Amino acid sequence: MKKIFAYVLTTMMLLMASVNMSAQERRPIDSQHPLWMIHIDVWNSADPQKIIDLVPDDIKPYVCMNLSLSCQFDKGTEMYRMPRNAVRTYKSWATVCQANGMWFSCQPASGGHTHIQDTDLDTFEYFFKTFPNFLGWNYAEQFWGFGEAGDKSSMTESSRWALFAKLVEMSHKYGGFLTVSWCGGVYHFNTDPLAELKLNKDFMAACKKYPEAIIFLYKYTHGSSFLNNESVCWGPFISGLTKNYGVRYDNCGWNDMTAKLVGSNKCKYPGAAGIGTVMEQTCVNGGAVWDGPELIWDGACFRNEWDATVDGYSCRRWSQFDDFKGIWLDMWRKVIDGTMYIPTREEVLAKTKAVIVHDTNDDFKVPDNLFNGLYLQTDPANQKKEGAWAYGQLQNNLCYFKKTGRYGAIPMVPGLYDDAAKAIQVQVKKTAYNSRWGNETNKVKEFNNLYPEVSKGDLYVNRYKNQLVTYTPYTYLNKKKGARAELPLQYNTCDSLKLNYYRLSSGVVREYADHIDFYLNNYRNDTTTVRADTLIVTGVTNVPSYTLKKHSTGANGQSASAAASYDADKKTYTVIVRHLGAADVTINCTGEQDRSGADEGLPSAALPKPKQPEPYHGPIIIEAENMDTKSADRKLTNSGWWAQHTKNFAGMGYVEMKANSGSALRHQQKMAEGGKYNVRIRYANSSKAGNVRVSVNGVGQNAAIQKTGASDWLETVVSVTMKAGSNTLIITNPSAISMYIDQVTYEPEGTPAEKFDVNILDADFGEVTADVDAAAAGQEVTLSINPEEGYAIKALKVTNSVFFTQGLTIPVKEGAKEVTFAMADENMTIQPIFTDTQAIYNLDFTNVAAGAFPEGWRTTDGTSVRNYPTSNGSGPRTFTGLTGYQGKTLYWRTTSAEYGRLSNYKLSLEPGTYQLIYAMAAWKGTPTYQAKILNSSGTTVKASTTQTAKPNVNGNSAGDITSATRNTLEFEIKTKGNYIIQFAEIGSGMQEFMLAECRVRKLHDTTDIMAIEAKDGEASESVEIYNTAGVRIPALQPGVNIIRTADGKTRKVFVK
Repeated sequence: MKKIFAYVLTTMMLLMASVNMSAQERRPIDSQHPLWMIHIDVWNSADPQKIIDLVPDDIKPYVCMNLSLSCQFDKGTEMYRMPRNAVRTYKSWATVCQANGMWFSCQPASGGHTHIQDTDLDTFEYFFKTFPNFLGWNYAEQFWGFGEAGDKSSMTESSRWALFAKLVEMSHKYGGFLTVSWCGGVYHFNTDPLAELKLNKDFMAACKKYPEAIIFLYKYTHGSSFLNNESVCWGPFISGLTKNYGVRYDNCGWNDMTAKLVGSNKCKYPGAAGIGTVMEQTCVNGGAVWDGPELIWDGACFRNEWDATVDGYSCRRWSQFDDFKGIWLDMWRKVIDGTMYIPTREEVLAKTKAVIVHDTNDDFKVPDNLFNGLYLQTDPANQKKEGAWAYGQLQNNLCYFKKTGRYGAIPMVPGLYDDAAKAIQVQVKKTAYNSRWGNETNKVKEFNNLYPEVSKGDLYVNRYKNQLVTYTPYTYLNKKKGARAELPLQYNTCDSLKLNYYRLSSGVVREYADHIDFYLNNYRNDTTTVRADTLIVTGVTNVPSYTLKKHSTGANGQSASAAASYDADKKTYTVIVRHLGAADVTINCTGEQDRSGADEGLPSAALPKPKQPEPYHGPIIIEAENMDTKSADRKLTNSGWWAQHTKNFAGMGYVEMKANSGSALRHQQKMAEGGKYNVRIRYANSSKAGNVRVSVNGVGQNAAIQKTGASDWLETVVSVTMKAGSNTLIITNPSAISMYIDQVTYEPEGTPAEKFDVNILDADFGEVTADVDAAAAGQEVTLSINPEEGYAIKALKVTNSVFFTQGLTIPVKEGAKEVTFAMADENMTIQPIFTDTQAIYNLDFTNVAAGAFPEGWRTTDGTSVRNYPTSNGSGPRTFTGLTGYQGKTLYWRTTSAEYGRLSNYKLSLEPGTYQLIYAMAAWKGTPTYQAKILNSSGTTVKASTTQTAKPNVNGNSAGDITSATRNTLEFEIKTKGNYIIQFAEIGSGMQEFMLAECRVRKLHDTTDIMAIEAKDGEASESVEIYNTAGVRIPALQPGVNIIRTADGKTRKVFVK
């Protein structure tokens, strides 16, 4: 019971503390407490425990596991390919992170595609409230996949930026952070961090208020605009909108570049191509956050090996790729031990001399020629291929290496928001760029005055105090195979340092009075050939020496050796380092220069251990596909096969137990504490009932298995005793049941049943309330339905999590006042839909396909007339995939859209008072129109004022039209007959409209009113009308009305 009490107490304290929690209380990040996000990724069908086991123990305290669920949604089946259910997968993988004492974040999206809808705030908050080790949400590649019509996983840009604003506030509340990485090119600048912030005032305001709760990362995936991308991703850090910055690195930027220039797979990423840039972003730009490496399955991180057979069981295996060992683990250790110093934000600002201030509401890219003459590299990867751009600019900037480190980087910021940022020496508004720096000669002269020369030669060298970041800045496409530099020493008493690096070599150099330290790394996975880097110190007056420390990373082919020579006459000391991979070199040397005026330099002490998670005592969920199998099939989903016949499983698949008594599962689970546990087995079984045998550490018992539907998952539970340390679970199949097993949960006995939130969204024309705020899985929940008069419930849609894309609804009869359902095993957000029971006509898009016309509609587009039934790929037609109203609209333009004119679709009206209720959005611009009711001869019965269609979705076929105004035009029909609804353009030119709603509802019959007014000789002005609640209303409404006349008498009148 102690561990149960501790688990419950920890959870309660977390919830209570969330109200007053200070910023980043869960895991503070700064230059002394950096964070590395290592991925547990669907792309290699990850087993989270085995991935965590591959992270060395000395690295783990600095790591946050990023649970990366790249989003692949199949529109044909309306299923996510991998994983099928993100929330259930996150919960499973999260418990493994919790049990291992690991921080974790969750990445739900690929570009605009997402596993969790942008409006599903309850799901986003659930993870903060439930898992103390959860640090926040991670969004990558926020430039593509937005607004794809017909794809339920694709969000709009505006909805994503609105979500970011809410997630920053939420992250602050719970002491976490939102991570956003961007790598778009020239055609996507309206999605870069500048655009995100400036196009959504709430996002900007949240970042200003809570800068510790947001991190922007520079991601170099898309082969173009690298220098621009760095500038705009780094800008919020410089401006004060975020306290931290980082880099999300992968091989795609290089591979995309080479694919464009020489063809796919002809010059693949050689590992070392990423070292210099990450050193730069970390040690120059102050990036205290690493995210990656990617692509996780393609040489960068973890390899999914062939299964092994152990004791008759098939076991999944992983290993580290050589790049991960030879580069990234090794380099992070140099961060930890103080070799690679990360400057603080204040230090970065102090050495940043110039900034571009973006002062417009559009054009979110840097000025086209900003980097020309400064650090734009001359390299075949910077080319003149796309005619719209000059050499090496934007789309033609395919090389992320910089020509020189003299100028650091030039940020473009949305503004400067704290005193440190405002102190930057040169601040140039973007609109003033051409007048200030349009002339390249003048620009270079000013930058040279701002930034003293660091070195001569073509090697990249950036100096901050006694730390130098160096790398060869050429791609494989360049004929140059190396680069050189000569630089004056400032701390060591010798004269100068000369560096001669081979291609793709990088190093961090630290100067001290009597020695110089070098951390060199050139590990590449495309060769085992060692390469020579030459280090020369001049002005050496005392006999020098060197030491070489080889790194035992385990990477294939890694080696290092060195040879030295001293020329006493010339006072030069040369060390040639021949290596493949990492090496530490110290040159002990002194000269005659007086360095008494030098500052103390940067600290070199090892970093303190960052804050660690508290012990975890809760349930641990293991995916069956990650267990050892015997005579059973492991069903792993991937981008090509995603188990279309099976729904609602978690993780990357499940295990199919055969109709064979020898079919079995095995799993080893390490427990921090021994005691009584419930083992819960989640299964689906459409064959026959029976038993499975559950054994823990050799003690077995039967567990009953019921017959279910193919995708109807149940749990069977047994109580077991587990010990502290390693435990072995074996599930055998004595009843020879052909069944699926999805998960196994180890739950401390006495753990209270988890309750999930019941959230009812606001609805038009009625209200639905639940009898409970939260319920356990399977618990009955009763909904009370209260429609407005004249309306009835039509549907109850479940809109959160995967339920949205599944189109899940709670069964309800139209007009019902109450409904009961069984609670799911996760939160449920319910959107009530009410229908108009008084509608004479209602535009219903339910069965209208994209491109088709709704029944009975006609459009006139200049001289072009289209009548239902028709289907078109352009011009007037139905748009689908929108957010708001019915998610569909009738797109029309230039002239009119009508209902009631076609012979088989007449709008027949009796005498009476009616309302035309309609909503109109704009496809582009601010189009104006009138709504009209015409009689059969075309004469106007009633017309609205001229109105402007809005919102403007700006040509986005997946835009958000929720804010479109619902308008009402009341009209009187005196003669029975056929009438026409018409929406007519007012004005000229290409005006484009989107009709989202159109209804005609009858208020009352004219004969009813006349009868009331005529009774007992009462004058109409002496009649007062009230509804049954006693509220005075202007006119009779359907249902019961209370009439009070001038003499004080009352009576009830019922209007059909």
